[in-house]
Amino acid sequence: MARRRPAMTQGQPISRRRLLLGGAGLMLAGCLPNLARLELAAWCDPEPSDEAGRIPAPALDAYRHAAEQFQLPWSLLAGIGYIESRHTPDAIGPPLDGGPNVRAIPATPYGTSLHGDPRWERAVGMMQFLPSTFRTYRDRGIADDPRDPADAVIAAAAYLVDSGAPEDIRGALLAYNRSTVYVDNVLAAAARYDANGVTPVDCAATPVADYEGVDASVVLGMADEGRIVLTDRERHDLVHPRMDPRVIAIMAAIADQHPYAVSVIRTGHSRCVGGGSSCSSSRVSHHWEYRAVDIYSLAGTRIDSGHRSARQLVGWLHDLDGNLRPAEVGSPFHDWTGTSGWFTDHAHQGHLHIGYAAPAEA
Repeated sequence: MARRRPAMTQGQPISRRRLLLGGAGLMLAGCLPNLARLELAAWCDPEPSDEAGRIPAPALDAYRHAAEQFQLPWSLLAGIGYIESRHTPDAIGPPLDGGPNVRAIPATPYGTSLHGDPRWERAVGMMQFLPSTFRTYRDRGIADDPRDPADAVIAAAAYLVDSGAPEDIRGALLAYNRSTVYVDNVLAAAARYDANGVTPVDCAATPVADYEGVDASVVLGMADEGRIVLTDRERHDLVHPRMDPRVIAIMAAIADQHPYAVSVIRTGHSRCVGGGSSCSSSRVSHHWEYRAVDIYSLAGTRIDSGHRSARQLVGWLHDLDGNLRPAEVGSPFHDWTGTSGWFTDHAHQGHLHIGYAAPAEA
């Protein structure tokens, strides 16, 4: 499978490890999967090209719309999006924790709702807005969500105009990021788009069946890149000889769609459903048999009953056909409980449980 390249921020490449849990957007702006197609749609992340700019079609639409509205060159906005995030709506910057050359900015409730970090603020979205900065444009009614490409680009265009564009493009870019290297990088990217044109790229879709046969090393590699947050115990479980290959495959498939964090695979879970180690009144948990995974944070946000992307993911899992369709999915969503194996209860209000029954005898 083709692997996508790390995003960038502040003009410098950062790995997915530093992106950690991305914002809420791999399925935003026209990239929602058609559940009936049973394919996993991911935001396009095209490699850069010297001959022509390759930009995801929804991002290109956002750049052109905002440019027309604010009388700015679309290539300027695209240059910012390229340097900040490689046009990636779920980009999350590193924590502003007071480290070397980094301001210490404690997280606000609004910021945490966007990037999932309860301690430190982080830049969010395709245009890498600080939540406090974006909020001024939200409060003015200009844009609603920095994780939505259209909103992010509209807010960026408004910020540039507030900072002196189009009369003083360079000064406006310096206000956006006080680095002359950054300004030069954005202007160079914009010049390439102007000179070489642009190729809109459709959102990619990978058939779920293509993930069958993926081994644990792929999932561990995704964890190393920051697509999946695992503790040492989950890493150990993944390479256990009893680990169900369907769990490995679905973990890889979901990670190509959303970054997420795992709370448990097997180690640390009770032997019995509902707790305990004596299962006289219940059955042995699929976790105990290495046939389940629990996800507590998806696309940068802890899962709860209002989590839009988690609800969509549960619907996608429900409509799967074939070997990778789970036997059970627990979630906070009462509207996905009409099918046997799809459930909600007090213990599953903060995570998704994805489990597989024992495979049929050959």
